[in-house]
Amino acid sequence: MRYSSTRDVVLVPLLLPIVAIGLFPLVMLPLLGFLGFVVLGVLIGFAAVMAELEEPQAHAHHVISHGSMPRSEQAGYNSEMESLRRSLYAAKIVSLGLVALGAGGHIVTQ
Repeated sequence: MRYSSTRDVVLVPLLLPIVAIGLFPLVMLPLLGFLGFVVLGVLIGFAAVMAELEEPQAHAHHVISHGSMPRSEQAGYNSEMESLRRSLYAAKIVSLGLVALGAGGHIVTQ
């Protein structure tokens, strides 16, 4: 019975993100150390908070320059903002995890 590797080629795009996520800490740790994870986490956290604080200002600017929005546009805007809040919440959790990983790893290795 011959083994055909063509059917396994379909799995490569599916496994690539898993491998990339798994290799990220192994590549970053020797380059930056645990404190590099802390810095990366703080940067991601600051970016998430900055994006969250900028959005109401952008909405106010839009309303001032274009006038009030119809209800359908307002519903779309509210849906978009809720989606943004969820993704920013996930970014904050990732940020907190990176800071905890970096600080904990630095304390353990000292």
